[in-house]
Amino acid sequence: MKKIALCVILLLTFQLSGCKKNAEYEDKISQLRYDVLYGETDDFDITAYVEKREDPVCQDGLTGETANFLTFKIEFDRDTVLKSSPVIEFETDGIKYRKETEYKPLSDFVYCFFSPKKLPDKKLNVKITTDEKSETVTLLSAKTKSTLTYNEALNSLIKSKTPSATEIFDGKTPYEIKIRLIYSDGYECYFIGLETKEKSVGFLLDGSTGEIIAIK
Repeated sequence: MKKIALCVILLLTFQLSGCKKNAEYEDKISQLRYDVLYGETDDFDITAYVEKREDPVCQDGLTGETANFLTFKIEFDRDTVLKSSPVIEFETDGIKYRKETEYKPLSDFVYCFFSPKKLPDKKLNVKITTDEKSETVTLLSAKTKSTLTYNEALNSLIKSKTPSATEIFDGKTPYEIKIRLIYSDGYECYFIGLETKEKSVGFLLDGSTGEIIAIK
C-alpha cells in the first residue's frame, strides 16, 4: 500500500508541475488560432479562422489584452466575375452578425473579420450573398482525431530543444508566442512564432506528429 501511495503522490506531483509549466507558457500566447472551419459550394470555398489574439497587435515581447476574432476567406472560381461585394451573415450565442466584404473585382478571393462575443465550436452556419444570390453553407472543423492540440504542438517544440527556440524559451528577454493552426488541401500544420522586441523566429510543425518541418 505504501508503494502504491508513493506512486500516486509522484504521479500527481509530476502532473501538477507540468500544469504549472504549461500555464507559464500560456501567459505568453498573444495569438492563438486553435481551429479552422471549412465549407464549399459549386461557386466558392469558404474558410473561417477561429482565434484569440492580442488587440492591438504589437511586437514587443509582451502579451496584452486579447480579443475574439473570426476571419473569413472566400475563394471563388477563377471564372467568377463579381459585380458587388459579398455579404457574410452568421449567428453565435443568439447574436447575429453581418458584414460586407471589401470589393475586389480583379481578385478571386475576399477577406472579412468579426469580433464575436462567443466563437463557434467546431461548426458554423454561414449565409453568403453574392450579386443577389444567397447560399447557406455549413462550415465544419478541419481538425481530425489525429490533430494535435495547440498545447501538444507547443510542447513538441519545447521538447525538440531546437537552439533558436531554446535561446528564447530559456533566455531572460521577455517574449510572446503566436500559434496558428493552418489547413490547406487536407493537410494540417501548426505555425509557432516566438517574438521578442528585437527578433523573431517561426516554426512550422506537422499537425499530427509535431515534427518540425521548417524554421524561418
